Amino acid sequence: MLYLKKGFIHFWSSIKENKRLVVSIIILQIIFLALAGMVGITYQVKIITDMNTIMGQLDTANYNPEELQKGEPFLENMFIIQRSYQSLQQNIIEGLSWMGALFIVFHGGLWLLSHHVIKKIPFNMLGRMFLKYLAVSIVLLGSFFSFAYFLLKDLITDAADVDFVATVTKYLVAGFVVVYYILIVFLTLLDEHTWKEFFRSWWKAAIKKILKTLSIVIISATFMLGSFYLIYAYLSPDNVILILSFFLVLTLMLSVSRILVITTIQAILLKKHHTEKN
Repeated sequence: MLYLKKGFIHFWSSIKENKRLVVSIIILQIIFLALAGMVGITYQVKIITDMNTIMGQLDTANYNPEELQKGEPFLENMFIIQRSYQSLQQNIIEGLSWMGALFIVFHGGLWLLSHHVIKKIPFNMLGRMFLKYLAVSIVLLGSFFSFAYFLLKDLITDAADVDFVATVTKYLVAGFVVVYYILIVFLTLLDEHTWKEFFRSWWKAAIKKILKTLSIVIISATFMLGSFYLIYAYLSPDNVILILSFFLVLTLMLSVSRILVITTIQAILLKKHHTEKN
């Protein structure tokens, strides 16, 4: 457990020496969550409206086989469904695009600032770090969500069994957990100077020291998911103050957990390097 002690000591000293920067990270995290919430709610309302319009039209459809054989139309106004379906597709794409853009810009900025708290990083190196962040995020998340989208789309289009779709979804969730672990370890190593060192350090931390690294990621994720659950559980107009309190706790957890994960995984790598030299 020495790596936990070293990581926490480094984490605490970094926090104390860069209080203003940590406050900036917290503020940026609040802005990120607020914008993501606004985009999510806005497009959720639009998508639900489109789906209700489509379902409303289908409820008034003509399902009588005799009338259909006589040439009676299935729907009085097919144009409304077509327009709503096109709007639904557009709103889904726009919503995901906005969420993706917010994630790339704010999430990337927060990770770079977290690294800067731990170690002063030259401005010219920040660009290279952002390219690493962009590359691993697009490759890992882009590949996963593209695969999940087309897989589920084919299953739904082919009218697959509901239980089978549910099983596939569970496997996709498990797959996302694996992708999340891979991504998080990569993001803690953005300050590596070369791509070779970047991947080599990832291999050491994520694979060779998987039990130690995984325990850190699980602990961090548990606290964050716990905060999300508390907000969801007490989501009510009567609990505004309580929800705001949980939101502030979540923001603080998200802000400092990155720094703690970085310092702890770096402590794991330093311990590994020391062992190899001896």
